[in-house]
Amino acid sequence: QERMAGQLPPALAPYALLRRANLLHQQGQRAQALALLESGQRGPRRLAVSLAFARMAATENDSHAAVAALDFIKRLKQVPSGDWPLVRALAGFLATHGAPADALPAYTILVRDPAPTPEAHRVVLIEARAAAEAAGDPDGLHDFSRQLAELGP
Repeated sequence: QERMAGQLPPALAPYALLRRANLLHQQGQRAQALALLESGQRGPRRLAVSLAFARMAATENDSHAAVAALDFIKRLKQVPSGDWPLVRALAGFLATHGAPADALPAYTILVRDPAPTPEAHRVVLIEARAAAEAAGDPDGLHDFSRQLAELGP
């Protein structure tokens, strides 16, 4: 499987890395799994790898590393094609792990870009509003609340 990783299409390579990291973690090799995920964050299409690293770091009680690994999300300009759910998961992770202000730029992009479903759009607005409130951002709170009200019941 590892020999074939270099032959995978670029879009699938991060998922092969995730599989290897999960196997290492299940075998009790947590430090190696984290190191593999950390190294995988440097390449393109890193959203899934970064989320996996953050989740694993959080389970190892390293919230600082988990949040720091997602620092790039603050500079995201658009949702990569097909990655809306991943960006939502990244924003949600930040919002629920003590960094709601860091999640706000991603939420702003998510509510601007087309959601997979109208219900997903509504839910992300609710999450964004909660993150803005937790971050103490009255402008964000007002904007997300207004957009949610415009959707109606």
